[in-house]
Amino acid sequence: GLPGKVYTLLAEGNNLYAGSDSGLFCSSDFGVNWAPAGFHDTTILVLATGDANLFAGSSADLFKGSIQGTNWNAIPSLHRVYTGNPILISGNTILVGMYESSIERSTDNGLTWSPTSGVGSFAWSSFLSGVRYFYAGSQYGVSRSSDSGATWTASSVGLPSSYPEVSSLACLGNTIFVGIGNYYDTSIFMSTNYGESWSPTENGPSYVTSLTVNGNIVLAGGSEGIVFVSTDTGDTWSQVSEDGLENQLNPFGAMVVAGPYLFAESGVGGVWRFPLADIVPSNVVAQDALGTGSLSVYPNPISTHAMINLSSPQAGHADVTMVNKLGMKVAKIFSGTLESGSHSFLWNSTGVAAGMYECLVKMNGTMKCIPIIIE
Repeated sequence: GLPGKVYTLLAEGNNLYAGSDSGLFCSSDFGVNWAPAGFHDTTILVLATGDANLFAGSSADLFKGSIQGTNWNAIPSLHRVYTGNPILISGNTILVGMYESSIERSTDNGLTWSPTSGVGSFAWSSFLSGVRYFYAGSQYGVSRSSDSGATWTASSVGLPSSYPEVSSLACLGNTIFVGIGNYYDTSIFMSTNYGESWSPTENGPSYVTSLTVNGNIVLAGGSEGIVFVSTDTGDTWSQVSEDGLENQLNPFGAMVVAGPYLFAESGVGGVWRFPLADIVPSNVVAQDALGTGSLSVYPNPISTHAMINLSSPQAGHADVTMVNKLGMKVAKIFSGTLESGSHSFLWNSTGVAAGMYECLVKMNGTMKCIPIIIE
């Protein structure tokens, strides 16, 4: 079972992780069963993944472990100051929002850290790796960085001027979304010019707790556990909550999509699970992460080398990995920004045991995979 109050959710491959006030838990069957993955009786407030590592933040420390949720070690340089604020991982670069302070940055996968410049002592709520920029949300709005988080500038033109309280960030291709955790006429704003300016959307919730993207669909968690959906890249929103979802979501919770389900933190303990088919209007078809693009691996089966070919009609941040049948990462092929169009990556499988694997592409908030065989 999944005991205690859940604060954070993370989907990685076939695994779903939940950080709670009773520790870290993992499910490999879409939430039917949960098993402990460390931190007994330690509250885990935030989770992130990158380069075959899993990062977990408590109220006092940041830990790094294996993607299987084992071999946890505290990152000493962040001891005593980390308080569960957001983490962004892009390749070897890691950003951590410090409590009412600056953003700390590591370019060596967490071995050493240095403060970034251009931001004040804010309460950071969310990070996003976009097509051209990194974005950071706080109670004062949005900041963005064009140099992988080393320096930041304000990027809040068009957002509410008085404490917008940014709660979440998401992207669908070149469109960036901001969720506002304060009561306004509208609390979802969007930018189609990389954050130069923001425009309000229509018919969304008056208070946003979380945003998540699944294919061509954007989901927003609003006040009182109400979920809204947009199927036209944020131009319009409609309420699509299922009966029983209202008044149950954590006001500061997260939502993630794993497989055919939407998972949401509950304000009364545990995690709610809802089939996407029951939440999204029946006339909406969720596209995969590559839209109408493609993914192929040749040759397949593989002996020593293979060419991974993917195409996407949209630009965005992409992670290309190889995982085994348990969802464990065995190789990182690529992590970074891809423009629209076709891309190819050569992978050397030497040293990887023979067997069944999957080539996994995560892009624009969703994922696509293809089975492969190594001989």
